[in-house]
Amino acid sequence: ENLWLDAMGTLTGDVCNTAYALLLESALGGTSTLTQIGTTTAYGLNGVGPATFGAPDTNLNLIDMQVNDPTADDATLHQFTYHSGIITKSEWVFDKNALVTYSHDIDFQTVESTTGYTAPNQSTSAVPFNMAGSVPVFQVGTLGAEATIAGCKKVTITLERKMDTTRIYVGNANKNLPVSNGMVDIKVAIEADYTSTDKAAIFD
Repeated sequence: ENLWLDAMGTLTGDVCNTAYALLLESALGGTSTLTQIGTTTAYGLNGVGPATFGAPDTNLNLIDMQVNDPTADDATLHQFTYHSGIITKSEWVFDKNALVTYSHDIDFQTVESTTGYTAPNQSTSAVPFNMAGSVPVFQVGTLGAEATIAGCKKVTITLERKMDTTRIYVGNANKNLPVSNGMVDIKVAIEADYTSTDKAAIFD
């Protein structure tokens, strides 16, 4: 039996140096591809960027997800497979005293329990980005001519696509894919000391 009304959820975690590109690309809704950065071993979306950003009605970077849930009594593994998911809201937190974290709200077209087990392809070398163990730099301005915010302590970036996710019609087995019903919200919250340099970079 298909369950389609509440096929949604929030995925949270630490941003690592590998195995995160798919989620990031889905959140942006663009068509960027992983490209090697110069001659290094690092890869980025469109190399050094910038990554492409999709318009509201073209955010059809659909992802599927499977949750394997073992029962407590007999350890039987039950599969729940979510189909045609769209990331409607994302948040990234860059705290100088913590790891870089993400949060993605995902709306799926349907979820079912008939698809068999899919073995996860887990990275064994993923390392989270540690703000406390590095010397990060926060910059604002035009790409290539940015100004550094010297007294920055924390930055939170939120990307929210206003979409109708309740398009459930009589006669359909599953709900229709969401469509845009409002402006895209992009919010950047910066916690920084109010110095003359930062004032000039942010406000002037």
